[in-house]
Amino acid sequence: MLRLPSVPILWRNWSQKISKRNKYFAILVFAVVVAAVALAEGLMADAAAQETADKVVQSIVQGQSGAVLLGNIYNIDIPSRSVSISWLVVGCGEFQSSNASTSGFIYAPNCSRLNGTVDFYVDGSSDPTVTSDSALYPFDQRTGQSLFVQSVHAFESTGRLVLYAWKGLDQEFAYPFDGYQMETTFIARDSDTGQTLPILGARIVSSTNNMNFFLRYDRATVQYNTTSGETSSSRTMELALGRNGFTKAFVVTLFIVNWALTAVCAYITISATVGDNLSESIVVLPLSVILTIPALRALWIDAPAFGLLLGMPVLLIICHGCSRTCLPDACGTFLQMVIVSFCSLFLIIVIGMQKQKEADKAMLQAEEGRKNQQKQADQVTRTPSEKGDLAVRDLPTLQRAV
Repeated sequence: MLRLPSVPILWRNWSQKISKRNKYFAILVFAVVVAAVALAEGLMADAAAQETADKVVQSIVQGQSGAVLLGNIYNIDIPSRSVSISWLVVGCGEFQSSNASTSGFIYAPNCSRLNGTVDFYVDGSSDPTVTSDSALYPFDQRTGQSLFVQSVHAFESTGRLVLYAWKGLDQEFAYPFDGYQMETTFIARDSDTGQTLPILGARIVSSTNNMNFFLRYDRATVQYNTTSGETSSSRTMELALGRNGFTKAFVVTLFIVNWALTAVCAYITISATVGDNLSESIVVLPLSVILTIPALRALWIDAPAFGLLLGMPVLLIICHGCSRTCLPDACGTFLQMVIVSFCSLFLIIVIGMQKQKEADKAMLQAEEGRKNQQKQADQVTRTPSEKGDLAVRDLPTLQRAV
């Protein structure tokens, strides 16, 4: 019976045939593939944690009649503190269109496009922000059902992020751990009767700009018109926004890489201080790191402008009791650039002085060599009379020796 070699024997035979360099390269490739898969799975898991629009509508409606607003954030402008949202209008119960096709829309029981003509007022507007008219829905001539066109069934609004001080500073100074919040309120009225329609819920179902969203509250509220004394039912929602986990991990990783480069430059400088001989080419490393640090910072996702926390001393930042405060520039790019710049200047001076010492030493050696050559030349060129006089002077010494 033929016996096959075991797996450990095959592995040992194969590993002995390849070089150590190829082994390390294969291990590196495997580690990179594992890291890429882990990052991709992490992003997918983060996205899968959010509820789908269908589940959101089902959790809100629960057999009630009214309108549901589903928001898709398509732009977040942090410097101007504005959020652009596209709101999809859903009608449920007696407010849904009976002949609407569900293709491309929300798959929820007793919910479809909003029926009738409804005016929506956003954030206390006195005039309708948008009017939803079911008569504008396109119909399929073959089936007689209305088709879904997002621009017809949705409207856009621009909300403002709440402005508040974060430890006496702007919220953006805490990047990538900065957080924001936004509130918005809606009123829905029947265009024909002027009666308010119930809004069962207003929820965000997707976001962009590498931001995660968290619903703080979604409540039924009322608004009072002080002029007419009229009370209108409304819906108010508060949303929290923050950087997703991938953004935080990416920024912190590049932050650590920049400090690693700075540490290498500092180690080389210390080696030069204790007297280790360094070549001139070593100066290229700190100079290249000076250019690399701001280049890596520019790769940060939605990176704010340079200058975060630069106006505050590092000691004051530490006294605030939050190490995350120091991440971007005050304890990062600013100190790194200063340290690497001083290291570069020091290495240039040390190598320049080292070269000067070597030049002086070479000059002294050349001078000594010249003197030795001169002595040898003087001995060779002595005249015969000088040699005879030397022999006469040495004669008594020779006689005493005999």
